[in-house]
Amino acid sequence: LDLVRGVVTFRQGFVYARISPLKNEPSRTSLPLPREVVELLVEWRSVTPYHGPNDWVFASPFTKGRTPLCRRNMMEKTIRPVAVKAGLPYISWHSFRHSLNAWGKECLPRHDRKTLLRHDSDRANDGYGEPEMIRKREIQQELLEYVRRRAGHTKSL
Repeated sequence: LDLVRGVVTFRQGFVYARISPLKNEPSRTSLPLPREVVELLVEWRSVTPYHGPNDWVFASPFTKGRTPLCRRNMMEKTIRPVAVKAGLPYISWHSFRHSLNAWGKECLPRHDRKTLLRHDSDRANDGYGEPEMIRKREIQQELLEYVRRRAGHTKSL
């Protein structure tokens, strides 16, 4: 996590209580972070005891920072209760990917959605390579602007 540049680089996963390699090349990439997310992460880093450059972003206090927080517990104890209060249907971690893809279908070409979702496919491997960080920021900004417009429209209903 590079908060100065506003970039997250995916290098490894944490599945079933163990560090694991990521599935494919598009999964092992860097993506830009929206300015608002960088601001929140800077604030988080200022209050968490695990704020070193090699620490997990959301480190578990139960393991003294050696592992990340349990994603299942985060979903069940924090995220789902907020979603229920907001009147949302049952959600899971995959709900976020499905929402990103659904919103992206409204405003982004297929290839750009695959970039943000870090998906692998025959088309992604046809020799064109990975988009530059500046293009990833443009793609992400297009999606953010769409979601903001949609959220503004929803509020007025």
